[in-house]
Amino acid sequence: MQRTLLLVAILCGLQSYIFPQEVKTLAKESFILETAQEAYPIPGSHLLREKEQKIRDYLDTHPEYTKLQKPVVSPVNYSIGDIKDWWADYFEEQDSGEEQYLVPSTCRAVGANCYVFVEDAMWGTARVDQDAVDAIVNAFDNSTPADAPNNDGIFNVDTRVFGDPPDVDSDPKIIILILDIIDGYDGSGGYVAGYFYSVNEYPDGDPAIGSNHSNEAEIFYMDCDPADLISDRTDVLNTTAHEFQHMIHWEHDQGEMTFVNEGLSEIASYVCGYGLRSNGRYTQNTNVNLLSWDGTDDVLDDYSRAAFWTLYIYEQFPVGILKDFVNNHHSDWTGFEATFKAHDASRGFF
Repeated sequence: MQRTLLLVAILCGLQSYIFPQEVKTLAKESFILETAQEAYPIPGSHLLREKEQKIRDYLDTHPEYTKLQKPVVSPVNYSIGDIKDWWADYFEEQDSGEEQYLVPSTCRAVGANCYVFVEDAMWGTARVDQDAVDAIVNAFDNSTPADAPNNDGIFNVDTRVFGDPPDVDSDPKIIILILDIIDGYDGSGGYVAGYFYSVNEYPDGDPAIGSNHSNEAEIFYMDCDPADLISDRTDVLNTTAHEFQHMIHWEHDQGEMTFVNEGLSEIASYVCGYGLRSNGRYTQNTNVNLLSWDGTDDVLDDYSRAAFWTLYIYEQFPVGILKDFVNNHHSDWTGFEATFKAHDASRGFF
């Protein structure tokens, strides 16, 4: 407990060093504004951590399945207009008990590094159109606010900073499925803006994933209701960078603790130039364990703390430390200790 209190005290001190008083004031105002919003985006991958842990637990006790992945096949090479039903996930409990459902969709764009499918029921609505889809492809392939002069999109920035993504379908292109994520959103409060679910990295019918279905492909999901991809794409592009880091992280360290994984995804949005969420939710309540992850309705408090702790690390060490965290298989504070000392023997977690 003393170590935990010391770490929290240190983090509070770092907060004072990194952010001048006027930034603290703006952060508080930003926090007040955020909590008053009718709708605000929440990344959804953390909501699937328990299910993913069950997969890992099964593989730990059934080593004969640890190498089971989809055999190497020829790339599908989707084309614009191709129709495909994808498995998606409920984020609210269903009376039927079902956890997944099929989403009829159509391929609306093909980029150098991605295919973009859009749920058929959402196409032609006021939430997503061809201009929006083309803008997402451009951001993923060619241009982010941070690297626009270098023609580096989210794919290149994230892979350069964090590592290569998995490839179970022998197709290097990532599938981005735009849909109305079913999360119980009722017109106000938080909604699931996007998510990555590692179940899609296993063969459908694999006993390791139990009753879940797999798309057997690299895929992540982006919301388009209440997210508005036509009038303001900032949130969806921010979430795209965030969720792609989760996909990359799964390839290199499937057992990463939530705080570290989410902190790195927050920094993925930052290094791509989409900004960092307000530190207000952390500064309003600093009396918490640094590495904890509550996962309740106040999960944005956890995101705020993870984002600014990871920002501190990013600013104190060479950028290569982020990739080292992805490759480090420690799952608690020892991961910080080992990674810090690999860059500077005089610096540790305590």
